[in-house]
Amino acid sequence: MSWMSRAYAEIGDAGADVVAIFRYGADATRSFCESRRVPFDCVGDPLRTAYDEISLGRGDRSQLLGWKVAPRLVPALRQGRGMGGAQGGDMAQLPGTFVVASDCRVVMAHYSESSADNPPVQDVLRAVRQAAAAGSGAAGR
Repeated sequence: MSWMSRAYAEIGDAGADVVAIFRYGADATRSFCESRRVPFDCVGDPLRTAYDEISLGRGDRSQLLGWKVAPRLVPALRQGRGMGGAQGGDMAQLPGTFVVASDCRVVMAHYSESSADNPPVQDVLRAVRQAAAAGSGAAGR
């Protein structure tokens, strides 16, 4: 989440907006986003309807707590951020990042292989710029 927050202005300058969908209910989503000062819209999806629609799966133990995740999880735990378990929702839900053009075409789809797997910001910006150059504008994640 923090990588997208840091890139939010640049994504907006490229012609896009960001919406984050969370596995929590409305109150927990609002609390999560406010506590982290998330600058974009946050939407709760505790029934995982959006996740199911785009086939975002659930992770196994190695995808959620394995060695690939540790370099990002340990600092988050030290800062008291953790994995958001107290918020509720499906802890095994894997994230994804999508850039959707204004004509509803998906111009980038990144299905995360672990809870810490996010695409490089430059890939997201490239997809936003491609959608904007095609004359359609874009809305991301």
